[in-house]
Amino acid sequence: MKINKQFKILFLSLIIAASAGCGSTSAKWTKDDFSSYAQTKGGSKKFAFKCFATEINLKMGIICEEFLESKNSIDFFPAQEIKEYMQKKYGVVIDTSEFEDLRKNGKLKVEILKNTEGDKEIFTNKDYIAIDGMSVNTGLMGRYAIAGSSWLAANWSEYKEKVGSMDFRNKVEMGKSDQMQIFIVLAPIGSYIGIYLRVKDGEPDKNGYYKLKIVAEEELKINFKPGNCNTAGLAENIKQLPVLLNAAK
Repeated sequence: MKINKQFKILFLSLIIAASAGCGSTSAKWTKDDFSSYAQTKGGSKKFAFKCFATEINLKMGIICEEFLESKNSIDFFPAQEIKEYMQKKYGVVIDTSEFEDLRKNGKLKVEILKNTEGDKEIFTNKDYIAIDGMSVNTGLMGRYAIAGSSWLAANWSEYKEKVGSMDFRNKVEMGKSDQMQIFIVLAPIGSYIGIYLRVKDGEPDKNGYYKLKIVAEEELKINFKPGNCNTAGLAENIKQLPVLLNAAK
């Protein structure tokens, strides 16, 4: 009886903890909320586009590494249209200039290459794009060996600290500024593209990074089959983001 009671208490505690975590991810601010925030100490209506992250789940073998390549996402992401949409809907000002400048100069390029043994590697500029995964080894000249990984993430992020396999989400959940983020998740079930506005929450750590709280979100399920390395399907969804957002109103 005692063991059963302890199990019930533990089970309820887990449910409460999970519910608390889900409920705190987004406050779903309105234009008025953003205006009020701008009047607080340290608050502003200005948001910089500071993060473009793509995460792929390789566990069932139907999501391929090539989805991380910039030619399937970053290279033609409609930054201006998304900026205008978010500004109009939430009454904020979004600066996309850093992203557009880096993209124009090839700093955000990501390629999948094969080495002399025929194994796949990711090639990118390590000063701007971080590659994370369960079994990722950093090589020379911006190459990352990816053999044996069950998930991979390519992140252009304000968070520059080294992360481990259990805290890789710090690349999108930590930062020094209020920001707009693009987060692409590709999995056997539940793929989506998220557009988020995040604000600094609490006090900064020793390196000046804050926990970032989602206060506005636009999440769109990706309407394509991720199997057979269908990178063209992802590319088409990204191109159509402005249309999909307006259709979802």
